[in-house]
Amino acid sequence: MLTAVVIALAIWAVARFAGAGFLVPAWDGSQDQVGPVDVIVMATVASLAGWALLAVMERFVSRALRVWTITAATVTALSIVPLVLMTGSQAPPATTIPLALMHIAVGATVISFFRRSAVNTSG
Repeated sequence: MLTAVVIALAIWAVARFAGAGFLVPAWDGSQDQVGPVDVIVMATVASLAGWALLAVMERFVSRALRVWTITAATVTALSIVPLVLMTGSQAPPATTIPLALMHIAVGATVISFFRRSAVNTSG
């Protein structure tokens, strides 16, 4: 899980250094700045959620690892949809592309890590 956080933070830092503003629309119509703490918190929450879901599935679902992997990959893909929808009109590509890369990196890292460490290796 730490690796997912570090990778996401590295992507954020490189993009920020390259000039990405990381201003995204807020619920009230204003804009919020995505900072390093936001990246750390969200990557950690996503990792823990993936871990919790896998733990529950290993107890109650047959072929849990396979079902979890498909679910995690689907959630990762769906997490990018809002970023694609806000590109251009609400946030520049310099912001949405690194955010999408962070989503993909965290998802791929979490999936890879938990597939290797899962109890149910028959997946």
